[in-house]
Amino acid sequence: MNKISPTQLKEMLSNIKIGEDNKYSSWQKLNLDDFEVFDLMGVLEVDCQIEEEYDTSENYWSINYPIALEYFPNAGGEIYFDGSNYYLVYRDFGGHVPEKRCRVLNSKIIIHPDLF
Repeated sequence: MNKISPTQLKEMLSNIKIGEDNKYSSWQKLNLDDFEVFDLMGVLEVDCQIEEEYDTSENYWSINYPIALEYFPNAGGEIYFDGSNYYLVYRDFGGHVPEKRCRVLNSKIIIHPDLF
């Protein structure tokens, strides 16, 4: 599978404008109908993968929750493209049933020590 570095991701997002009404502006359960139009671009690969969530006062479900690339659930997530936007998808095992969660990649809230 294609590996995407933070540098490559920044380049991919450079010309993307996120719509205000994107239903995946915050983490959401992935709708399988949406998944059918997504094209897998690759997996986010970072130098240092941290297995815990980023320390912030923002709630995980908030649209302002940072996308800290080196932290769970972002590092190792799959990156998809729907023709307009890029999305990060990961499989969550914390609930009763595993589910895929999805979030649009908005460069305004991405955190990486060297790039964003």
